[in-house]
Amino acid sequence: MGANASIPDIQNERAGGKILDWRDEYQQKRCTADEAVKIVRDGDVVHIGTASSVACTLAEALYRRREQLQHVTISSGVVTTPLPFYTEECDSPFSVLTYFAGPAEREALRRRNCQYTSLHLSQVEQWCLDMCSGGVAFLEVSPPDGFGYMSYGAYGVSMHEAIRKSVSRVVLQVNRNVPYVYGMQNQIHVSQADYIVEADAPLAQT
Repeated sequence: MGANASIPDIQNERAGGKILDWRDEYQQKRCTADEAVKIVRDGDVVHIGTASSVACTLAEALYRRREQLQHVTISSGVVTTPLPFYTEECDSPFSVLTYFAGPAEREALRRRNCQYTSLHLSQVEQWCLDMCSGGVAFLEVSPPDGFGYMSYGAYGVSMHEAIRKSVSRVVLQVNRNVPYVYGMQNQIHVSQADYIVEADAPLAQT
């Protein structure tokens, strides 16, 4: 999508003693998926999303780096999109970690390339805080509102704020099809992202 057309005009905001415009920061952080996934290092845990809130474009770009990485763990839940992480054999540089096995995770389990933790729904947030600590989050979000805040969408609101707090690096995948869900825990600001990638795609059916 065209970034200038999708970002509303707003007044500048003051931060750190300087006049900053979140639109300028958005443009500075905007890059391609292949550039953004270079933020992932050997040994990282990378959360790619949940159900219909999966950053598939970023995930596919990360897979294209498979010959450059070792021991990268993919964290996800209830994924329905057949991404290659879930169909590879055990010698893949990627392994899967999940708290809720959907179709993709069950395929990875069948191929013995997945660790599954059974827990109560009330424990999911703590699981995410523990398992993703210090890692990377690929989060699919809506376009920004007039103040530079984006929504985690329909499923991301359940635990993606906890994941953001836990990881050390955040890449946002901005998708115009993601609904804007209101609530203080359902939003992330442009300033909280390391990179921003624009990638419009239909939401997965769950």
